[in-house]
Amino acid sequence: VVDEGTELTISCAAGAGYRFGSLKVNNNDFVSGSTHVASDVVNVLAIFIPVYNVSISSNTGNFVYIFNESTPVLNGESVDGGTELAITATAGDGYRLVSLKVNGEDFTSGSSLTIDKNLTVQAVFIRVFDVLISSGSGGSIKVLDNDTDVLSGSDVDKGGILTISATAQSGYRLFSLKVNDVDFVNEGQLV
Repeated sequence: VVDEGTELTISCAAGAGYRFGSLKVNNNDFVSGSTHVASDVVNVLAIFIPVYNVSISSNTGNFVYIFNESTPVLNGESVDGGTELAITATAGDGYRLVSLKVNGEDFTSGSSLTIDKNLTVQAVFIRVFDVLISSGSGGSIKVLDNDTDVLSGSDVDKGGILTISATAQSGYRLFSLKVNDVDFVNEGQLV
């Protein structure tokens, strides 16, 4: 209780995990730290907005983009609770996206979510290599990646086991088989 005519300094400070939003005194906008002269009941309303941290991790050379509308959100920044964020993971040259997780849960790249807690975004990419197959005339080459046919021009994951075999047509014999210009054993495996 204060006497009528008392000059009050009204200040607000946000606690951890919040930011100051707005302040009203007797339903009028008010600047924190300013003074107000009490003439009747003094109603003070302070609005605090929860803020959440954003953490992003991915392999080097690959990209995770988070946007609040058209504004990028960077690793380590804080975002107001209730904000809708769009999250996209983009593989760099020679990589493929294996998984995208938000707070440990699978997430579809290009989707949006409304933030209501700290956000951890983890993208995992794997190195891929182009496979180019050419056999000339008189035979064919077959490449398998774990029993799956690999077509010329497609990508295979680093660390996969490729089985490479050459078959000569009738009247021909296999003269040589090379992988990356190095002699290779027919029906051999390449890691």
